[in-house]
Amino acid sequence: MKSPLNTARAAALALLVAGLLMSGVATATVPGTMFIEGQLMANDGSPVADGDYDVVYSLYSAKAGGTAIWSEGPVKLKVKGGQFSWTLGSTKAIGATLISKLGQAWLGIKVANDPELPRTRLVAVPFAQRVGLTETLSCTGCVSAAEIKIDGDLDLGGHALKAKKLVSPAVTAGTISATSFAGDGSKLTGIKALQGACPQGQAVSGVDKNGKLVCVAAAGALPPDGIDDVSNGMVSNEFKNVFSSAGAKPIADNNPVGTHSTIDVPDVGIAKKLTISLDLSNSDLKTIQVILYDAANKAYTLYSKGGAGKNLKTSYPAPTKPVSGDLTAWYGKNPKGKWRLRVIDSGFFNNANDGAINSWSVNVDTVSNKKIQITGTALVNGDLKAKGLVMVGPNNAACAAGLKGVMRYQAGAMQWCDGSKWRVFAGKGSTYRWARWSTYSQSHGQWFAGNNASLFGGVAPSSWGDGNARAYQMSSDSKVLRAFFVSRGPAIGTLKNALVYSEEWRNWTSTDSRHVAVLFRVRNNTAQNKTWNVRWYRSAYGGWSERASIALNGANSWDSGGSSYGGEHNSSHNLTIPANRTSTVIFVASSSPTRECTSAQCSRTVFMAFYNNCLALPAGLEFVDDLNTKPNGWNK
Repeated sequence: MKSPLNTARAAALALLVAGLLMSGVATATVPGTMFIEGQLMANDGSPVADGDYDVVYSLYSAKAGGTAIWSEGPVKLKVKGGQFSWTLGSTKAIGATLISKLGQAWLGIKVANDPELPRTRLVAVPFAQRVGLTETLSCTGCVSAAEIKIDGDLDLGGHALKAKKLVSPAVTAGTISATSFAGDGSKLTGIKALQGACPQGQAVSGVDKNGKLVCVAAAGALPPDGIDDVSNGMVSNEFKNVFSSAGAKPIADNNPVGTHSTIDVPDVGIAKKLTISLDLSNSDLKTIQVILYDAANKAYTLYSKGGAGKNLKTSYPAPTKPVSGDLTAWYGKNPKGKWRLRVIDSGFFNNANDGAINSWSVNVDTVSNKKIQITGTALVNGDLKAKGLVMVGPNNAACAAGLKGVMRYQAGAMQWCDGSKWRVFAGKGSTYRWARWSTYSQSHGQWFAGNNASLFGGVAPSSWGDGNARAYQMSSDSKVLRAFFVSRGPAIGTLKNALVYSEEWRNWTSTDSRHVAVLFRVRNNTAQNKTWNVRWYRSAYGGWSERASIALNGANSWDSGGSSYGGEHNSSHNLTIPANRTSTVIFVASSSPTRECTSAQCSRTVFMAFYNNCLALPAGLEFVDDLNTKPNGWNK
C-alpha cells in the first residue's frame, strides 16, 4: 500500500458526482449506494502516484465541524493518473431514511494517516434521493418495502387499501364491511346482519335462521292460544268439549224423510278443532245416507250408501273424510248453535224401524273466550272479583298452616281454614244445634231403638228417663253428636234470646219421659278466659230421675240434682270459656213433675228458653257452627 504523505499531503480533492442516485426521477426502489468520481492531486498540482490507497469516506450535515452521520472504511481505493471512482455505501449501506434527514450533505475523505481532506458538498444525488422519499410517488405495482412508517395521515384519495392482514391497536371507521369476524371471546364469528324491516303496525317477534326479521301484528303479538306458552303451561284457555245426543234414536225404515237428531252446542269459544263422532247400526249400510247440518244450516254428506255391514262407528273429518263438505272450515270459528244429523234409510226391512242412531257427538277443541283453567295455585295480591264462585268437588284435606285462608264448600256451608281448624263463615251457620226426644214406648213396653246409646248422644234412653243422666255424660265423638243434634237453630248473629222448645203432654207412666238439649260451639278469640253469663228457663223432675244439666267441654258445670222444676223456673250461670280455643257447651232439660192426674194419665211439661239477651256474647267470644268438621274430643 502506498502512502501519499509526501506526494499528497496538501493535495486538492476534486470530486465529480458522475452517477446520480435517482437523477430526479422516481425509480422502483431507492438504493442505499452513491457513485462518485474525482482526482487526487499532489501539492505541485500533479497527479499522485498510481496505486492503492487506504481511504475513509464520511458524510456530514455541515461544511465543517460536527460528527459524521455515516462513514465507511478504510477501504482500498485504486488511483491511476490521479483519477479514482468509488461507490459510497458499497461496504456499508447508506440508509434512505438517513439521507432524507439531511438538509444538505458534505463528503469528507481521509487518505491513510493524513488528515481528512476539505469536505466537498454533494448536491444532485442525495437530494434526488430525498425527493424520491418526500414527493408524490406515482407508480402502479412498482413499490416494494418491508416496512413503511408514516408520521401523518395517509390519504389514499378514495382508493382502497388492500392487505392480507392488517394489524392496528385501534380502528376508527364510518363503515366496516367484512365477510366474517373472528375474535378472542367476543363471539363475533359467523355473525349475520339482520335483514328486512317490519311494516307499520307490526312488531319484531324474532329472527329466523337466515337473519331475517319475523314480524307480527303489534295488537296480536300473542296468538289466541298462546297463554299456555307464556305461562309455562300453568294457565290455559284450551278445552276439549264433547256435546252428545240424548240417547239412542231408532232409524225409520224405508223413509225418504229420514230420522233427525239435534245437538245444541253452547257458546264455548273459538274452535281450534272440530270433529263429529257417529255410532250407527242398520241391517244394511248400503241403503244408508248420513247428512250433517251445521250451525249455519250448511249440509255435509258424511256417508252415502257405502260398503256392506251393519255398524258404522267412526269420526269425521278424521279418520274418515266426509263424502262432501269441509268440516275444517269451522277451525277458527265459534260453533255455537244447533247441529242436526239426518239419517235416511232407503232400503226395505219392515217399514217400521231398522237399527238406530246409537249416539253421535260434536267434539270441539276450543280456544275459549269464556274461561281459563289454572293447573297450579293462583295467588292474588289484589281483590278477587267474580260473578259466581263454584267449588268443584269436596275437599277433605285437614286444615293446617299451609291451607290458612283457603275456602271450601262442605256439609252445606262455606268454610275457611284458620290455620288449624275449618270454620263456618259467619251468617252461614246456626247459633246452636238442638234435639228433642222421648225415651220409652208405652205401647210396646220397651226403650226406643233397643236402648241404643249411639242414637241418643252416647247416653242410653233408660239413663235419660230413669238414671239421672246429665249432659257431661254425652259422647265426645263428633259423629255421635252430629247424629243426635240434627236440628238447627237460627243463623248466627240474628238473635239475643231464644225459645228452644215448649210442650205440654200426657204421659202414661213414670217410665216415659221427654227431653230437649242444645249444643253451642263458642270460640274465645282472646288470650284470656272469658265469662259467659247464661240465663235460662228449663224443666226437670228429680223425683223421677230426670235431671236438667249444663256441661262445658265434657265437664259437669251444673245439674238440678233431686229438684223439680216446671217451665216457669229460671236461673243464672257464669260459664268460664277458655282462652284461644273453641268450647262445646251443652244444655239439657227434662220433663216437669206431673199435674192433674186422671187415672194413669198425667199432664207434664218439657221446656227450654234463653233470655235476658244472654245470646249476645261478650266481646272476644263468638258462636261458630263447625260440628260437621270438628274432630273428636272435648278438647277440640
